Amino acid sequence: MKKWILLLIMAILVISTAACLSPEYQHLKKGNKYFDKGELDKAIAEYNSALEINPEFIEALGSRGSAYVEKGQYEKGIENYSKIIELDPQNNLALWQRSTAYILNKQYQKAINDCETALSQGMNSHFIYKNMGVASSNLERYDDAILYFREAQNISPSAEFDAEMEQCIIAVQQQMQAKQSK
Repeated sequence: MKKWILLLIMAILVISTAACLSPEYQHLKKGNKYFDKGELDKAIAEYNSALEINPEFIEALGSRGSAYVEKGQYEKGIENYSKIIELDPQNNLALWQRSTAYILNKQYQKAINDCETALSQGMNSHFIYKNMGVASSNLERYDDAILYFREAQNISPSAEFDAEMEQCIIAVQQQMQAKQSK
C-alpha cells in the first residue's frame, strides 16, 4: 500500500513539473513578467503565444484580458473574460473581472448582472459588492448603491477597505442630495 502511495505522489510530481515546463506555461510566465513591468504589448504577445498553443488556457485568457483592461481596451478584456466564462461558467473570478471591465466601459447593468451571477454561484466577496455599488451609483440607483457598499463593509477584510467604502457612501449621499436639489 505504501508503495502505491509513493508511486502516486511521484506521478503527481512528474505531471505537475511537466505542466510547469510546458511551452504555454512558459509563455504565460514571460507574459506575467512583462505585465508586472508595465510592458503590456509584450505581455499580450506572450499570452497570444500561449493561446496559440492552447486556445483554452484559462490563465492566459485571464491575464491577456487584464492586460487589455490595463491598456484601456475594455472590449478586448471583456472578450477574454467572456471566453473564460464560456469555457467555465462557474469561474467567478472571470465574472468579477468582466464586471470590472464592464464598469470601466460604462456598461453598468451588465456589470451588475455578472456580480449577481457570481453571488448566486457562491462568491461572497467584498469586491463583488463594491462593483455592484459602483455600477448602481452610476445608474443613479443610489439606495441600492449604499446597500451594496455597506454589505462590502460588512464582509471587508480590512479597515482600509471599510474606509474606502465609507467614502463611497458619502459620495453617493452627496449625489443624492445634488439630484434632489435640482
